Amino acid sequence: MAVRTVRNDDEQVSLALKLTRRGADLLRAELAELIEEGRPAANRRLHAAFASGDGDGGAEASDAAWALDRVERRIARLESQLRTAVIVDAADLDEDVIAVGHRVDVRRAGGIERSYVLVSPVESDPRAGRLSTDSPLGSALLGRRPGDVVVLPHN
Repeated sequence: MAVRTVRNDDEQVSLALKLTRRGADLLRAELAELIEEGRPAANRRLHAAFASGDGDGGAEASDAAWALDRVERRIARLESQLRTAVIVDAADLDEDVIAVGHRVDVRRAGGIERSYVLVSPVESDPRAGRLSTDSPLGSALLGRRPGDVVVLPHN
């Protein structure tokens, strides 16, 4: 994933992945696990399939090769995301405009209140209160100001 910028009404908009520190740490931990455990395990499985005589295109060798390829693609994606990511520090954010890294308190029409931290899609976990900026609510909150009323369509 390359960092790109586009022109939008004489304003440059960065398309870099914005991560919170916690999100970057989670991606680093996943990358380390894949490099230290996932890749070696997939390699062992592939070598075992070939050693057992199934290396001539049999199902086990094919599955093992596919699993190794999947691990390698995920490693490459994580490395790219971490290399180009912009780490957002909540202390440096403008308090007047909601952005990635902000904690927002949301009260639904029925009175149910919930608190979320707005995060990039790669670190989203709504059950843990980490709301993706690509979600309908997350995207509606971006750029708003504290106290704004946001109306989402019901589907």
